[in-house]
Amino acid sequence: MCRARVSKLGITIENALKVRKAEDSATTDSLTGFPMRGRCIGIWKRNWRDGRRSNDPLTVLVLDLNGFKQVNDRFGQIEGNNLLRTFATALKESCREYDYAARIGGDEFVIVAPGMPPEAVAEIGERWQKIAADVASADLSGTRVVD
Repeated sequence: MCRARVSKLGITIENALKVRKAEDSATTDSLTGFPMRGRCIGIWKRNWRDGRRSNDPLTVLVLDLNGFKQVNDRFGQIEGNNLLRTFATALKESCREYDYAARIGGDEFVIVAPGMPPEAVAEIGERWQKIAADVASADLSGTRVVD
C-alpha cells in the first residue's frame, strides 16, 4: 500500500514538472531566453498596480533593431539569430537587477523598469539605443551590416 502511494506521488511530481516545462517553453523565447509578450504583459500590469499603490514611477521602453531585415536578407537567418542573441545578452547585462526585459516579437524588445526616475529615462534610453546601434553595425562575415 505504501509503495503504491509513493509510486503515485512520483508520477504526480513527474507530471507537475512536465507541466512546468511546457509552461516555460510557451512563455520563454527559445532563441534569446527572454520571456515573451504574454509574460511581459503580466509583469507590466503587476508593476503598474504596484507603482500606482506606492506612487513610484514605471518606465516601459520598446526597442527595435533598425535594419534587422537587412541582416536576414543579406546574411541569412542564422546570422540574424546570432544578432538577436547578441543584442539580448547586451540588453540584459545593461539592465538593473530588477528591470524586466522581454522579446515581444521579431526584432522588438521591451524593458519594464519600475521605479526609474523620469530624469533617468532619456539617459537609459540613449544607452539602450547605442547598444542596438552597436550590435546592428557589428561585423558579420567580415562585412558591415548597416552603414
